[in-house]
Amino acid sequence: MSVPRRIGRMQLRRVLNPIPATFHAAGGVRAEGELWDISVHGLFFATSLLPPTGTYGSVVFEFPPGTVIEVRGEVRWNTAETPETSPGFGMEIESVPRAYQELCEQLLKKLPG
Repeated sequence: MSVPRRIGRMQLRRVLNPIPATFHAAGGVRAEGELWDISVHGLFFATSLLPPTGTYGSVVFEFPPGTVIEVRGEVRWNTAETPETSPGFGMEIESVPRAYQELCEQLLKKLPG
């Protein structure tokens, strides 16, 4: 199976609305937000909570409604240094669940070109 290319934020907005999600990390850290940018290797989680680089955690969301997907990984960067951008962070996914990979593949099929 081929690895899907990255789905950019503007492309994702063309095929669906941002996906509501929840971030969980050690110590009871929890944040509500939205997935704006996804790929089979990572995601951008839009939220006002900006965990430090290196934080391990999970993002849980439903897509389609009723199908719960959980991805785990490491926060690789956040927008703390760029306040002019929408707040959030990038997470590298360590182990790609089948349902998440299938979601990425489905979204790619909806993109023009």
